[in-house]
Amino acid sequence: MLERLNIKTKSQAVYLSIGFVLVTLGAGYLLGAALHQKWITFTAILFAGFIFLIFGFATNADGLKIAGIFIAGIGLILIYFSNTHLTASVIKKIGFCILLLVCCFVFLAIVLGGAKRKSRLWPLIPAGMLFPLSIIFFLEKLSLLHFVLAVTLGVGIALLGWGLVRNWFGLIIPGCILITTGPGIYLAWRPETNPDGLAQTGIMLVWFAVGWVLIALISRFLFSQVIWWPLIPGGVLAFVGWGLALGANSSKALSFVGDSGSIIVILIGFYLLLIRKDVHK
Repeated sequence: MLERLNIKTKSQAVYLSIGFVLVTLGAGYLLGAALHQKWITFTAILFAGFIFLIFGFATNADGLKIAGIFIAGIGLILIYFSNTHLTASVIKKIGFCILLLVCCFVFLAIVLGGAKRKSRLWPLIPAGMLFPLSIIFFLEKLSLLHFVLAVTLGVGIALLGWGLVRNWFGLIIPGCILITTGPGIYLAWRPETNPDGLAQTGIMLVWFAVGWVLIALISRFLFSQVIWWPLIPGGVLAFVGWGLALGANSSKALSFVGDSGSIIVILIGFYLLLIRKDVHK
């Protein structure tokens, strides 16, 4: 079909695709208004996204691919919201829509080249941010602490994954810190904990320290040797956090020190197991 249209340049593909999309949207709106069925109009938006995708793949135009994916995603979201037979709450519907956006960003990363074109992995950052948000909407946990936990975990995982793929230590550092910052803030300041600011600050600092330990451990997989300097701020944060926790409530803090210390020991143990071949050499 595209060969019959005699498309020679990407600019021609853009004009033709926009023309087909406008015709599709106009026809869908008129048909939906005449039949009083909004889903017909929304389905036209979905088909408009497919049109952009077809022209994008045919001419290898990344702009058309991006437009097609997100227009199709918007069409799916509108069709989902227009379904009156769904009994889910509005909050859960929003969570499902956010999950659809996550799928759009992941599919976009695949379409733009995936791991073969590492510079095109930027869609994984918003995907990592939105995925935990969709979970808290599904669970209907919409407190500030849950939002902080979701955003920091999502951004941290995305940065860490991107840094590992690209071998960029500059992305791994904030990724590891954010992965432990969110749980640290949430576990320290959630309503179930005792309202003791000193102990809560200590718990938060110890979780921050775990992030710095992760940086040192992961560095071994990127370089020929371990980068030890992250253990300095990690050790300082851990001892200060343990000291604050012990000073606030020594009876409960001892169990916290044991639990958090065991986590660090487990991480170091896994590290030694993973590099056992190098140790034998």
